[in-house]
Amino acid sequence: MKENSIRICLWAIFLFVLLLAVPLWFPRYQITLVTEVIIFSLFAVSYNLLLGYAGLLSFGHAMFFGIGAYATAVALNHIPGIPILGAIMVAVVVTVVAGFLIGSLLLRHKGAYFALLTLAFNALFFAIATKWYSLTGGDDGLSVSR
Repeated sequence: MKENSIRICLWAIFLFVLLLAVPLWFPRYQITLVTEVIIFSLFAVSYNLLLGYAGLLSFGHAMFFGIGAYATAVALNHIPGIPILGAIMVAVVVTVVAGFLIGSLLLRHKGAYFALLTLAFNALFFAIATKWYSLTGGDDGLSVSR
């Protein structure tokens, strides 16, 4: 069993190093495409964990995806001189706090109640994202300069 675990860890490290070297071999478009595939794969895996293993249907799963995206854009626009990795760390903290607050309210419920409450929180996030023009840009969204 331990030998198999060591082999899996070595393969994981090898694949991670290989992914770090990908920008050296591929053009920008393919790097962008691979990045998007990885991001949406993580999204799908997290939804599989929630629905497949926990049995909790979530209509608001993309809300946390949006909270992270908005937090990154807001950090880049409102914190002068912040690097992209700093903005991503800010987004991680904001999303974890939002997930903890919303999750602490939702995990008391199961079945249809859980699903409808996730839908309600998703609608609340949508309303905040589209109506709070000074922070989120409203319907127009945010633009981040390079």
